[in-house]
Amino acid sequence: MKKPAKYFIAFSFITLTIIVILLFNNQHKIDRNLLNDYSSDIYTQVTPEDLGMTKAEMFHTLRISNEKSSEYDFKFYMLDYGGLSELHAKGISSVDGNCYNIAMVNADRYISRTKEASFFMFIQSDLPQVYHQCEGDPCESCTFERDNDGEINGCDCNTYGQCNHTIISG
Repeated sequence: MKKPAKYFIAFSFITLTIIVILLFNNQHKIDRNLLNDYSSDIYTQVTPEDLGMTKAEMFHTLRISNEKSSEYDFKFYMLDYGGLSELHAKGISSVDGNCYNIAMVNADRYISRTKEASFFMFIQSDLPQVYHQCEGDPCESCTFERDNDGEINGCDCNTYGQCNHTIISG
């Protein structure tokens, strides 16, 4: 076989391999913009009662202090998308308008879906848990930054100011 034919076959193989890898990677990428949209279909707004808890138990579960629970108006959301299972609280301060978001990752350790897709049941678990906090300093609209797998790795301010990212484990 002539050298140009060998080069053509090698080039064709490499090109085809790259195309297959790109297609495979794009099919498994998580839409990071969608993960910051609490009004999207991947989030279910829940109440503490939906999870079999009181509001105080929900705040305790999410490591929200008494001070924050009284200062912020919170809404709660469940995320179950692309292998991610998270319980979120999104709050706005009634004092200064700053945002405060917290996410409990691997929430499926604590919460299980029943057959009715919109109802969740709280499960007691002694497994260690990881929480991500995103707090405006000052900022009115914080969102979590995520890597290509959808894992939380920081936070960002959508308006003016900045947001502080804190990880809590335990």
